[in-house]
Amino acid sequence: IAELAISQKIPSFLINFSGNMRWKGSPPKKDRWNLQAWNPIKQVGYKIDIPKEGAMASSGPEHNSFDEKYAWHHLISPKTLRPANYRSQTTVVGTSAADCDVLSTATFVSDDAEVRKILTKYPGYKAYSIDQSGNQHLF
Repeated sequence: IAELAISQKIPSFLINFSGNMRWKGSPPKKDRWNLQAWNPIKQVGYKIDIPKEGAMASSGPEHNSFDEKYAWHHLISPKTLRPANYRSQTTVVGTSAADCDVLSTATFVSDDAEVRKILTKYPGYKAYSIDQSGNQHLF
């Protein structure tokens, strides 16, 4: 849909597919879009730094969990073959919505060293992570 908007020369848009977003330009009378990601531990949104045009996607067990403590969910660690437990949420911001979607899952199931290694292959992409205590980290 974003590519269609761009091809139609729509100067400004924000497309939101359940938290996975793609945008260009800014809302009327504003410099840029004001977007937030969700901290499921503290139950609050947190501000993220976004470019004038870009995309973001988030991953976490909050809405796809099989128990009340989010211990059993759909994001599986490739190392343990069990639900990943490094973080409680990740959000990736970059240029491609598809890459952000893949990277948000990859960074969710990876430890900090692996996240840094993954992101070296994606210059200009940022990963925001919420740890199990609710603290925010930027990669």
